[in-house]
Amino acid sequence: MKKIIFMLVVSLPFFVKAQDIAVKRQIGIDATILGVGAFFEQPLSTNILAEVSAGVGSSVLKTSGSINYVSNDFRPYTRIELKRFYNRDNRVSKNKNILFNKGNYIGFQNKLYYGIKADEGTHTVMINELHWGVQAELHNRLLLNFHIGLGYASTKYSLYSSFLPTIGLKIKYVIFK
Repeated sequence: MKKIIFMLVVSLPFFVKAQDIAVKRQIGIDATILGVGAFFEQPLSTNILAEVSAGVGSSVLKTSGSINYVSNDFRPYTRIELKRFYNRDNRVSKNKNILFNKGNYIGFQNKLYYGIKADEGTHTVMINELHWGVQAELHNRLLLNFHIGLGYASTKYSLYSSFLPTIGLKIKYVIFK
């Protein structure tokens, strides 16, 4: 009897599966109201993730004192974002799924729009933003990412710069995980 109990206790860890709270590497495509692109998410630690993205999107037109999106003029962009997820262990303790890097996060994003038309020529517009966001799974491998925050937009040589509210809504499809 002792041998049977011993074997059950020793083999128990092989039958128990726990969720790993670490963020995972993902590669896929994303779409926003302003454009489409491809992304690569690379974990830097258990709760910190770097996302690199590139694509084509609506152009940004800089005119005297304002920044506007131009929907019929597509230009390339690149984006680097650092996300720190802060509730993953709580989600696991409540038996919620955390696959596909789901959860709430605080993020910093740097986005560059290239070849932007302005009053006096073409510029590169850089937008740095600090935001709060959430990433949720809509369906298998299909994710919804939403964030809201405050940003700072400027052009090369700081010809134009301004603070602005930022909001992001993105649909992502994970191809490789």
